[in-house]
Amino acid sequence: MLSVTPAFSYEMTGKVIKIADGDTVTLMSSDYSKYKIRLLGIDAPEKSQPFGRKSKRMLANLIGRKVVTAQCTGKDRYRRHLCTLYYRHIDVNGEMVANGGAWVYRRYYKGRYYYRLENQAKSKGLGLWKTSESKAIPPWDWRHRKVSANYYNSDTSVHVKLSRNRICHVAGSICIIAHQQPSRKFIF
Repeated sequence: MLSVTPAFSYEMTGKVIKIADGDTVTLMSSDYSKYKIRLLGIDAPEKSQPFGRKSKRMLANLIGRKVVTAQCTGKDRYRRHLCTLYYRHIDVNGEMVANGGAWVYRRYYKGRYYYRLENQAKSKGLGLWKTSESKAIPPWDWRHRKVSANYYNSDTSVHVKLSRNRICHVAGSICIIAHQQPSRKFIF
């Protein structure tokens, strides 16, 4: 599979020693240095969401314990290297999209190639695009829902928005998570 990737700043080669999820791996170089890699241009389901474990397994089947080349553009806010991975000249990031293991990360991907792969995977019903998985929520929406969960104060019938660090700032009240089953209560 041929791929057109953004110009890369640096390259590294190493063995994949850990797969965190469908778009994050750890490489170990020949000098035993470890590097956390975020696959550039794609976004795989979170481990806790539908198809998350299948996506992780799909990536493990592609590159688990294999030596890959990472062409990187920099680091993200979590200090992970942002890279396109290649195994035997195959664009691993593109393969994840082509097999239905990840979405194109619309916020960051500026090319067209991965979109074509995603559309082909959808039309063939591959991976997360299978009928049973077709209602999968894109990871960026999944994360947003978790961050902006609503809480309901049962004493005053007031909805409270949960802050990014998941703190409900209502003194002396009980907040119930409205979107999870079973509901959890917090007393402040």
